[in-house]
Amino acid sequence: MPPHPAHLMPVRNHVRAWLADLGVALDTARDIVVVTDEAMTNAVEHGSRPNTATAVVTLTLATQPGAIVLTVVDEGAWQVPTQGGDFGLPMSRVLADRADLRHEEGRTTLLARFRHAR
Repeated sequence: MPPHPAHLMPVRNHVRAWLADLGVALDTARDIVVVTDEAMTNAVEHGSRPNTATAVVTLTLATQPGAIVLTVVDEGAWQVPTQGGDFGLPMSRVLADRADLRHEEGRTTLLARFRHAR
């Protein structure tokens, strides 16, 4: 998606519907939506180049045996969060079973894994 805040609500709604279709428990679905929203918002606000027509933020949700994996990739240049911020990654690490942030090759990638039992 283009790195614009107007796209965040439709993404949340789509993720919520996708998780409901999979039969993900409400608590787990809520955690996934919160982490997705935080990662996407950070990518839009802190990592993307909003004035560049080619900038995109990519969201991937995938199922694995017993898990759902969330990946958010920002193709822009990472900007250090302002003072008072930087609570998104610690929160993601609490809500997800695993959450890692990588900055490499001009991209920032959040990878989060959530246990999911049907």
